Amino acid sequence: PALRCFDEVAPFLDIAAWSSHINGSKGNSLRRTVERCLGLQLDKQQQMSNWELRPLLPEQLEYAVLDSLALCHVFDTFPVSSPP
Repeated sequence: PALRCFDEVAPFLDIAAWSSHINGSKGNSLRRTVERCLGLQLDKQQQMSNWELRPLLPEQLEYAVLDSLALCHVFDTFPVSSPP
């Protein structure tokens, strides 16, 4: 069935494109982008942990929350226009 929610696509910001623009040849990692935009270091120790295992460890939950929160703060530093 047709879903009306797909009739219109809301504008979005491609964080990966901005990260590549900000970080240049060093890639579009969130860790590097957070360092450049916010001057903070993200702890990425849980990135390669077993996310299929339940329940998630408190450290995994904290990692996920901090990554999401950092992304929100990074988003606030980007200009409204598209990257050059």
